[in-house]
Order: sequence, then C-alpha cells, then structure tokens
Amino acid sequence: MHDSNGATTSLWQDIQPPIPANGQQAPDMTVDVCIVGAGISGLSVAYMLSQAGKKVVVLDDDPIGGTMTSRTTAHLFSALDDRFYKLERLFGETGSQLAAESHTRAIDKIEEIVLHENIDCEFKRVDGYLFSHTTEDSHELDKELEAAQRAGFTDAQKVDFPPQQPQLGPAICFPRQGQFQPLAYVAGLAKAIQAKGGLLYDGTHVSKIQDDESQPYVETAHGTTIKARHIVVATNSPMHSREFSLKQAQYMTYAIGVRIPPNSFTPTLYWDTQTPGYHYVRSASSPAGKNDLLIIGGEDHKVGQDNAENKHFDNLEKWAKQHFPNVENRVYQWSGEYAEPMDSLAFIGLTPFQKSVYMVTGDSGQGMTHGTIAGILVTDLILGRNNPWAELYDPSRRNLHPEAMLTMMKEGINANLQFADYLRSGEISSPDELDHGQGAIMSKGLRKIAVYKDDEGKIHQCSAICTHWKGVVRWNNAEKTWDCPLHGSRFNACGKLIQGPANKDLDPVE
Repeated sequence: MHDSNGATTSLWQDIQPPIPANGQQAPDMTVDVCIVGAGISGLSVAYMLSQAGKKVVVLDDDPIGGTMTSRTTAHLFSALDDRFYKLERLFGETGSQLAAESHTRAIDKIEEIVLHENIDCEFKRVDGYLFSHTTEDSHELDKELEAAQRAGFTDAQKVDFPPQQPQLGPAICFPRQGQFQPLAYVAGLAKAIQAKGGLLYDGTHVSKIQDDESQPYVETAHGTTIKARHIVVATNSPMHSREFSLKQAQYMTYAIGVRIPPNSFTPTLYWDTQTPGYHYVRSASSPAGKNDLLIIGGEDHKVGQDNAENKHFDNLEKWAKQHFPNVENRVYQWSGEYAEPMDSLAFIGLTPFQKSVYMVTGDSGQGMTHGTIAGILVTDLILGRNNPWAELYDPSRRNLHPEAMLTMMKEGINANLQFADYLRSGEISSPDELDHGQGAIMSKGLRKIAVYKDDEGKIHQCSAICTHWKGVVRWNNAEKTWDCPLHGSRFNACGKLIQGPANKDLDPVE
C-alpha cells in the first residue's frame, strides 16, 4: 500500500492492497454529512451514518486508511492505558465507569461489524495483561486493580505472572480485549459504506470548513464545494479549531515487528506501567499467514523533539529481548503520531461555538477504540439520540482539575520554548554538506530554510517555518519528514503537508 506519511513501512501497509476510492478530487455535491479524514474515526462515523440511511461523503488528501490508521499497532484495549485510578481523580467514579463502558462497547461494536459485514481482518478476542515495568513493584497494580473493578471490570484479577511468561512477574489480567488487522478492517468499512451509496474520495485536500447557519459547506483545494447539513472533522489533529493545540499535545510512538518461532506465542496483549512511554506488545501474522511476528511499541516522545529517531527501534528490540526470550530478527520498523489530551480522554462531539461541525481528536494512543466510540457517539448526536458518553467526551468540556491544568500548562510552556530555534544558527551553511537522503536547516540571513538532498543528489528547498503557528520544523531522520516541535504538524521531505494541525504545505523559497 502506498504511504506518504514517512519512509518506513508498517506490517499492515506491507500486506494490505490499496483500498479503492470512488475517485480523486471530489466534485461539487450536496450530502447529508461530509466527513473529512478517511482513517478509522472518519470511516466508523461514515459507516454508522450510512447504515442509518444518511448520504455521506468522506474526503482525504491521502489514500483511504493511509494515514495514522495504517501506522497503529491495533491493540483493542478497554483497559485504558492512562490508569483508572487517574481517570477517577479527573472525572470521578462515574466518569471512570463511562470511559470503561465506552471502550468495552467499542470492541463489541468492532466485533459486530466484522461479523455483520463478513470482514476478514484477523479479529480475535484476547486476554490483556498489565504488568509492572519493575518486577519488584506491584503496588501500582494493586491500586489499579481496585480502580478497574470500581470502573466495572469485575472479572479483572491479579496473577503472579501471565501464562507462559513468568519472567514478566505480577500482572492484572483483563479478559476480552481484542486485536485485528486495522487496514483490512477499514477496507471492509469502506466497502460497506460504498454499498450503501456513500462516497469516498482521496486526493482531495479540504482548504476551508464553513459552519454556515443556512448551509454548512467544505471547500477543496481544487475548487469544488461540498454542501452538507453536518460536517465531521476526523483528521487526527483538527485543522479547523486552533484551541485544540492548547488542549492536547502530539507525540510520536515507535513500533517494531520481530520474528518468533511460528505459533510459539498465544495471542495476548501486554503493556507495562512505565511512564512516560509505556511498552505494548501483541502478536500478528506475517505475509506468509503464520502467527509468527511479535509487535512491540513504545519509546514515545513529543513530535519534533528528538534528534535520534532510529535509536528508538534499537531500544525496543533490546527491551523485547529482555522480556520475551524467544524473539528473533527484526523485520519491520515504523513510527506513528497520536494526540495526548490534557485529561486523558478524546474530544468527540460538536466543535466549540459551532452548530454543525463535529470533531474527533485526542485519541490518547488508543485510536482504534476512540475512533469506534466516535462512530457511535457522533451518529447519535447527528440523529438526535441521547448518548450517556456525550458529556464525558464533549470537546467543550473544561476540566479544571489541577492535574489537567498542570499538564496543559507544562505542554504550553514546552511548545513556547521551541521558538528558541529562531535564535540558533543553521545546522548547515550549504546543501553540499548533506549526504544523499538527508535533510537539515540552513539559515540565510533571518530566514530558515529546510534543505533536503534526495537519493539522486537533487536538492529540494522550502521554508522551514511551519504554516500553523510558525515553529521552525526539524528533520526526522527515521521517516524523512519535517516535524514541527510546537504542535506536531508534519511535512514530507519536499514540504508537502502530511499531518495537521497545519493545513497547508511549507512555503516555497523565493
């Protein structure tokens, strides 16, 4: 599958053929609902609304499913990674219960859709184990088990060690979690949407979203207008509402696929208590169709704030060998981006101060379930049905808990500190200093220029100033992208936008 989001290739991109769209560059049209973003969130919303008889269109710059959904590890957790004792502090016991219920329902919904649409995506129910990253300390597990049981996980229990993995030590077992092949799943959603008359367009960049009282509409970069009664922005990081750059922060996470002896690992999910940047593990089938790969993720850091991206893959492999003794050679490595909201839960619902534009963002590294929750919740909101989760995920919520406020303040200070890049001299003084396939920042007077030398030795230059909030982008050596350290916008080596909140390419150099 073609990918424009970086130089690495995920397992799913390697095994999944392209998902057919109805065309490139959407024409003028009028629909009930226009959805911007064709990842799991946008397609889940489109699927559920088209099942309810609504006429939908989905628009994306990239191939269908081709952005961050293709770079997930596709764990289906209802046992949230942000800890139920923390959610209790932030949202109270009822909020924690609603969070658990919504993610549990999301996995059920995925299973329902897989069966109803007969989607071959290797969906399976598996046990999940939360283990302590230091085997001596299981106090954290006791605290979490009590909070998880209050949240509704009455069947969660502590074990001395997970079956067949004594080296991991004490753990909490959460039954009935899940895993699947994410691109095969969204391909199934896409097919079902089209069967109901829904339309999918790739190669369509949305340049403007207008919440007009009489007629909401979307304008595309190629000059067409899509009128709709409702608009849903499901683009990982929203490009239509600036305040969300303050309410969440964008992070990179890394994953590797390592070989294991065929069928030596019972499909199970594992994740540890390390913070920041916990590790998470699952098995998967290789292109040969055998259950002979272990996928390990982690090593998270803020987008653009790390200059040795490739070392994270080595660190994951080292960690994997320490914790799972039968791992063999590394065959895949890739990275992806996610949004970490200041209070741990996604923002799903009406955009603040708007009447007909909905949003889905803040997946907190659990995009598969948060995206499915969005399908259920946004559909209910558009159809005028009550949903018990609406308030919990409301994008207009103001969480004034000191912990949430402190997180927001720390992230804001961190972003502002990145403006110091304007004072630094360039990394190179001439493009001749670059090796093939490398990029660096060059200063020309007061200007900052992003310079890339491709594999043939051709030089590409563009402005290094992000088109969102004017941060200076930095070169990501693993993915060959320009990443903004302020709010996580990313651009390919030649300056083309691949990830918001920016909504246009880096400027050309005059």
